[in-house]
Amino acid sequence: MSATAPDHATRGDPKESRGFVFATTGADYTTLARRAARTLRLAMPKAEIDLFTDQAVEDPIFDRIHALGDGFFRPKMEATRRTRFDRTVFLDADILVLTDVSELFDLLDNFEIAGAHGVNRRKPMGYGDPDIPRAFPVINSGVLAVRKTPRTQEFLARWEREVRESEARLDQPTLRRLLWSGEIAFTALPYEYNIKHPPYIRLLGGLRAGPRIIHEATLHKRPPGDPTKPLTVREALGSKLSDLVHKQLQEDPFVNGNFDTTVCEPPEDQPEPPPVPKRTPPDTLQRRAKRWARKSAGRLLGRR
Repeated sequence: MSATAPDHATRGDPKESRGFVFATTGADYTTLARRAARTLRLAMPKAEIDLFTDQAVEDPIFDRIHALGDGFFRPKMEATRRTRFDRTVFLDADILVLTDVSELFDLLDNFEIAGAHGVNRRKPMGYGDPDIPRAFPVINSGVLAVRKTPRTQEFLARWEREVRESEARLDQPTLRRLLWSGEIAFTALPYEYNIKHPPYIRLLGGLRAGPRIIHEATLHKRPPGDPTKPLTVREALGSKLSDLVHKQLQEDPFVNGNFDTTVCEPPEDQPEPPPVPKRTPPDTLQRRAKRWARKSAGRLLGRR
């Protein structure tokens, strides 16, 4: 699943700079990133955190703020390519980092890019591509660990160029195709490093580990909130899942209590997140249609 691995660097080598990068366009996404950075800072107080944005903003939560080159709606490629760090973890704005995830940088001793599997298996995500086996996963680009090498610089530039030229709404299908080429040393992250589907949290805990990073897309559909306050699990997912996440982190032997409890235990006056409208799954609609057809056919035959 990888090309030739990059030259090794000693784990924790001080010569290799490490840092997190957010990239946003528009006021709301930028506010969300400012809050996500505060949550990250609770988990990793000494982390280097940069922001790339098209907004005129000053915020001490970031070590540096960089202006984006243009208003392309997928700024992650530019930001990850222009990063000042040798090892970068890119994060979307709707991300909650719950505990120290320094091991993501350590992965880059042996690989150039790492990302977690996406949960969407639909054709628009690239699963209809006849040249790629369906068993090769789509990688969600909301959490990416990237080592700066000539290959990754070219890879990121090509990814951005092809998404721009195709005018694609999604960047993941292009990322999947480029990773399938095998030109980059790539590895997949365990699911707990990018939990995109909140109900899956109930499957974690015990022998399955606790969540490290939650990626809650519905945050984009709500008011972004106060930029000076961190995002919390209760705000993102509600009290029941927040309590479960707190329990799972406490029980995870690799976390060993190393997380800021305020991420899971916010002030009691914090409101529950608004309910997300439920959609009927397509397979349920198909079953209903077949059942209705059988009943209709039965009624017609009964009239004869």
